Amino acid sequence: MDPILSLMRDLEQSIAHASTESREATLGRVTDLLVGHAERLSEEQVAIFDGVITRLLPVIGREARAELARRLAPLDKAPSGTVRSLAHD
Repeated sequence: MDPILSLMRDLEQSIAHASTESREATLGRVTDLLVGHAERLSEEQVAIFDGVITRLLPVIGREARAELARRLAPLDKAPSGTVRSLAHD
């Protein structure tokens, strides 16, 4: 199965039905992809990650948000909407 399609299905399931732990695991997978490929991503691709992550932000815990902020801080191409949201924490 295509890993991106699998991830998107997991995301929708996480938002709709899963526990906080499952949502945070999905966020971890998304963040791993972003951080691992950030230098090669276009602005449009970073914006897609931004949309996915900002959908998950309201349904994850405070510690997961803090970890996300730590992982995104060194990125030159950090998703702007996500960064703005995390800055309010």
